[in-house]
Amino acid sequence: MKITDTKKIIIADDNEFFRDILEERINEEDGLEVIKSLGNGSLVYEEILKGHADLVILDIIMPVLDGIGVLEKVQNENLIKKPKFICFSGLDEMKLVKKAFSMGASYYLKKPFSLEVLIERIKALDYEENNILEKELEDIMGKLGISQKVNGYLYIKKAILMVIKNNGVMDSITKVIYPYIANEYNTTDKNVERSIRSCIKRAFKDEKENCWYRLSLDLSDKPTNAEFIQKIANKLINIAVHTRDFSHECDAKDICYFKIK
Repeated sequence: MKITDTKKIIIADDNEFFRDILEERINEEDGLEVIKSLGNGSLVYEEILKGHADLVILDIIMPVLDGIGVLEKVQNENLIKKPKFICFSGLDEMKLVKKAFSMGASYYLKKPFSLEVLIERIKALDYEENNILEKELEDIMGKLGISQKVNGYLYIKKAILMVIKNNGVMDSITKVIYPYIANEYNTTDKNVERSIRSCIKRAFKDEKENCWYRLSLDLSDKPTNAEFIQKIANKLINIAVHTRDFSHECDAKDICYFKIK
């Protein structure tokens, strides 16, 4: 794996001994690097705002600001890059688990857990979430009659995935989303906007075609770019929430963890 592909990780737990063990094990893996090991939620939140972390391994029970508090504050921040979260604690109350997931957690592990299980979850994280979302998104766009052969297809896809990762950017579609996509595809903001608009118009050209499917997405007959992107993002978020598996598995040592399929 290239150095540029290294996943930068923050460990957040008030038990320094546990943090040291976890840091040592994670750093043994190629492509994983612990950049900070912190003992209270307030410091974790401040570190996240710097925008360096790709993943936060977050204890729910911490001093100053607990794990749920960290998740809530990060969710409310308008950050271009938000890290993913793997949460853990000695508590396995379903309300707490669901709360963590609703605030953006990807996995919830119950202490004690195997370090090898954690490493597996870290490695699987990007593959599982990105592939599920992208396949669902491609299916939705296909049903709406948006062809993969046009540039606007890639622009819409990128915009929707950006909004899913950080809904706050939706308020700055012209100042953040269009410029970001234009830079990635070496084009202009205006071309991104026009191409997305053209795709949407084509999808809604025939009022009868895909009518019921459009209604299921709560889309108007002539949605703006922003409305279209937001509605599809909401649909995918709803799919993701309802496909989470809240059952738990146990290894041979009866160490249980929660996972997302």
